[in-house]
Amino acid sequence: MLRYSIVAIGVTTAIAYIFNAAVAKGLFLIGVTNLLLFWGYTRTLLVANPATDGLKSHTSKWGLIRFAAYATAAYTAYKVDPLHLRGLFGAVAALLLIRIVMMVVGITGIDQKKVATWEK
Repeated sequence: MLRYSIVAIGVTTAIAYIFNAAVAKGLFLIGVTNLLLFWGYTRTLLVANPATDGLKSHTSKWGLIRFAAYATAAYTAYKVDPLHLRGLFGAVAALLLIRIVMMVVGITGIDQKKVATWEK
C-alpha cells in the first residue's frame, strides 16, 4: 500500500505543480507526513495474542502523534498561501487521496501476492 501511496502523491503533486505551486506544496506536505506516520505506525505495531496477552493498543499514543503532525503540516500548508488557502486545500486533498488509495488497494487486492497454480 505504501508504494502506491508514494506514486499517487508524487504524480498528483507533479500535476498540481503545473497549475499551482501552493496546492502542490500542501499536497506534498500532508502526503509525506501521512506516509511517514503510516510507516512509523507499522514499524512499531506489536501483534499480540488477545487470549494470553490481553488487548494492546497503540491508539492513544499514535492518535496524539498523528494529530500533532497533521496539525503542524496543515498549519504549514496554510502559511504557504494564507490569502487564498490553496495550500490548505492541497493538504485536504492529500488526506483524501491517501484514503482513496487505501480503498482501491483494499477493494482490488492488487497488493496481494499471486497464488501459484499447478497445471498438467
